[in-house]
Amino acid sequence: MVLEGREEEKAGHEVQVERPMGLGPGPWGDPSMTDEYEDEYEDPREREVTLEDVQRPPEWVMSLFLTLRVPIHPVAKGRPRFDGRSGRAYTPSKTRKHEQDIRDRAIREMGIMAPAEGPLELRVTFILKRQTTKIWKKKAMPSYWSETRPDLENYLKAALDGMDGVVMKDDGQVARIVAEKRHAAGDEMPGIRIEVWEIKVDPDHFPR
Repeated sequence: MVLEGREEEKAGHEVQVERPMGLGPGPWGDPSMTDEYEDEYEDPREREVTLEDVQRPPEWVMSLFLTLRVPIHPVAKGRPRFDGRSGRAYTPSKTRKHEQDIRDRAIREMGIMAPAEGPLELRVTFILKRQTTKIWKKKAMPSYWSETRPDLENYLKAALDGMDGVVMKDDGQVARIVAEKRHAAGDEMPGIRIEVWEIKVDPDHFPR
């Protein structure tokens, strides 16, 4: 005899509830769980992300290698152009000039230092020209985020190509980037601020 629903519960049989795929035990994965489990389990989809979730591993030792300030209007990396006669691709002149400006500034700041070796972290801020609709005479003009094109990624590409071979041996060494693009405050000039950090491993972190 097959019992269903409440009749099966009365007969002392367990009621098996199928758990959705990919979810473990807890009130979010099993509707049969009681309030006792709500105190014990936490829905990971509702947990607030804290700094501990994104902090660097404890064995990392960060060492500031170079601070670079480039007082020019940031320019995003342009798409390659093609020569109709030869069919060869080339970098737009505006991009080439911008990358050369960054390179010249980097050479000046590096002095006699050799390019960095090993993994690197970059902390980059692109300060863009303030939009004309955001300029006022009597109101405060704080900085604000840029949420329009060009993409942040393309600004980074131009900056990396400008530093390649000067600040670091190869831009492939860059293992971590913290970057932002924002519009200048009222008393601020457009430009690029770059911090280059060397990522080293603390030998004392590992047992010998």
